[in-house]
Amino acid sequence: MPKLYGTYEDVEQDGKPTLGDYIPGDKSLTIFMDALRQFPDLVDQVYNPNLQLTILAPTNSAFQKLNISEHVNQLHEIVASHIIPKAISREQFGSQEFVTLSSRKIHGVSSDHGTTFENHSNLKDDEKHAVNGYLYKIDQVLI
Repeated sequence: MPKLYGTYEDVEQDGKPTLGDYIPGDKSLTIFMDALRQFPDLVDQVYNPNLQLTILAPTNSAFQKLNISEHVNQLHEIVASHIIPKAISREQFGSQEFVTLSSRKIHGVSSDHGTTFENHSNLKDDEKHAVNGYLYKIDQVLI
């Protein structure tokens, strides 16, 4: 039986999973998923097949580098800083600035070695394309 998060069920849409379907299945993103689940407004967006989003999900090791207990009051803003309300392909990151759900502006720099963001966070090689956008892993928390 599918779990219900907010108003969208944890099921595939048109044969393709949502971003919300991909995150719980990735063992390297459990801390991000636990943080995300605390905020129904963000969960609803991640599971909504009618939106287009890009998630830059910090890996567990990225969160472990950050003393999250020092940032508990900022957790919603931190999670929202990793969600862009637009589907962005890997190739687009080096060409423009993007605004996240927390109104933070981020810009990636692409090179032969990959894509890096302003806090030296690197876009990892694996990505998922869902019915409602893209999921990328990054190796630093954007704060």
